[in-house]
Amino acid sequence: MMNSTTSLAEAAYIYAQRAMAVFPLRPKSKAPYGHTQGVHDATFSSAATYDSWFARPNSNIGYAISSKVIVVDVDPRNGGQESEDALFEAGKAFWPTLMSHSGRGDGGHHYFLSAPESEHGLRGQIPGYPGIDIKKEGGYVLLPPSIHPDSHKPYRWHNEHEPIQKCPEWLAELIRLPKPEAVINVAQLPLMEQLEHNTGGWTAEGLVTTMSIASPGERNNVLNWALWQLRTDRTANKCTRAQFTQALLDIQRAALDAGLPEREVDRTIGSAFRGDKK
Repeated sequence: MMNSTTSLAEAAYIYAQRAMAVFPLRPKSKAPYGHTQGVHDATFSSAATYDSWFARPNSNIGYAISSKVIVVDVDPRNGGQESEDALFEAGKAFWPTLMSHSGRGDGGHHYFLSAPESEHGLRGQIPGYPGIDIKKEGGYVLLPPSIHPDSHKPYRWHNEHEPIQKCPEWLAELIRLPKPEAVINVAQLPLMEQLEHNTGGWTAEGLVTTMSIASPGERNNVLNWALWQLRTDRTANKCTRAQFTQALLDIQRAALDAGLPEREVDRTIGSAFRGDKK
């Protein structure tokens, strides 16, 4: 059982004992340490976790989402609470299930659910309900008592001992991607869903253009997506350092021109790229 005196190192060790794959993030940050593989370093080995966290006792805790789990991320800044209220009024609720509260302190929260079966993958958002993201395999979220980078307050559990429940069927139906042969007018989908349907790769110019046309409710998500595409290409040596630097500057400028606050742009870029020093 965790309480207000449970340290980050102790909590990480407890999660590993519960077979939750975790990895260390920088103190008071959502960014991995430099010269690490980030989410790909996640482990539920108690011994490895003990060594990692007790060597860096103030590290935040990243939870690597597995193929068996999804995390419903409700972000009030982008209309998530209004969307959840609308779903509830329609008789659709995410709970009861394991739930945590963001350390930001604005009402943001995470629901942990089992991943529904889907032959063709899952959407990253619920169509028609802005501000609710579906975090899935390959992504990660912070676990309590990680410290939020802005508020410097801890994430906390709402119901730590509630088991992860089955994804409700109404949600599964909304987030399952259709069969590939189904006719989809991609141009009519929200921008983030258009990106999920793209399989042809992206040029730096394309990343900048995509950032410039993002609507207010999706700009931060699109910026994060563009930066990770760029980071992936750089890691795979698909672009030179000069090309990478120029593309990063162009994406940053496009994000600012699109209306994102400078502080938010800098923080998102930091989450994707900062970490050259351990």
